Amino acid sequence: MSFSWGGELNGLALCAGFGGLERGLESVIDGYRTVCYVEGETYPAAVLASKMEKGQIPKAPIWSNVRTFEGERWRGKVDLLSGGFPCQ
Repeated sequence: MSFSWGGELNGLALCAGFGGLERGLESVIDGYRTVCYVEGETYPAAVLASKMEKGQIPKAPIWSNVRTFEGERWRGKVDLLSGGFPCQ
C-alpha cells in the first residue's frame, strides 16, 4: 500500500534516532525524501551517516542539537515535520 502525493514531499526529522520513522514514510509515500535529520545522540547519528555512505538512505545534513537547530533555512523547503518518540 502506498500513497501518491503527485510530486516531491520533503521531510525534516527531529529526534530522528536511526531513521526508522523516515524509512517508513519513504516506503508508503511516493516522492517522500528526508532532507535533514536532527539527532543529538552520537551513536544514532553515526548510524544515519553510515547508512548515507552506503546509499541506504539519501544524503542529508545531520544536525546534532535540536536546541540550536537553525530551522529558518528550511522555511519553504520542508512539507512534513516528523518527531521521534520518545525523545528525551
